[in-house]
Amino acid sequence: MSTYVKTEADRQEAIKELTERPLGEYGFGLEFQDGKRTPPQNRGMHLYFTMLANALNDAGLDMRKFLKPEIDIPWTPQSIKKELWAKIQIAYCDKESTTELTRKEVSEIYEILARHLSQKHSIFVAFPEQERG
Repeated sequence: MSTYVKTEADRQEAIKELTERPLGEYGFGLEFQDGKRTPPQNRGMHLYFTMLANALNDAGLDMRKFLKPEIDIPWTPQSIKKELWAKIQIAYCDKESTTELTRKEVSEIYEILARHLSQKHSIFVAFPEQERG
């Protein structure tokens, strides 16, 4: 079970679930991630990577336009994450893993990438609104 607590009502519901949950033979673990990216943001990031890969491929801007001129390499969600998102993330936040990002940093990295793609290549893909966290 994973629960994201954002409001006082969420907190009360989590306390109720925790109180009612039986300990069982081995108990259970809890993890708190204050300020880290949210599960909806994580889903949104990966959906964005897929949407952006499709948009760049549809525009004829495959990876050779960015990386290797002699090789036709279509974008994938993984290559978006590695070749675009992660490079901005490391330069801007000095963080290697997306698991280390705060909610604010996810939004800031998205804005940097979106601005660059819009200005340089006339490509704009909105971050999935329901997944903004």
